[in-house]
Amino acid sequence: MYLHPISTRYTWLIGAGFMRSSVYQRANGKWKADVALDDERRTKTFDKKSDAVLWQKKMNVICC
Repeated sequence: MYLHPISTRYTWLIGAGFMRSSVYQRANGKWKADVALDDERRTKTFDKKSDAVLWQKKMNVICC
């Protein structure tokens, strides 16, 4: 798997669990956003990094 050097990764402590969130570029050039809180994980793929980061921020507010 190819990780773009401008990938972003975040980790937060929320309540009793950890939230992990990342955005990275796949080998096919598309951007993948990944948000997880404990065992629940959501991912989505985008053409533009800005769209992936926007979705990631929205999910961090409403996720899991």
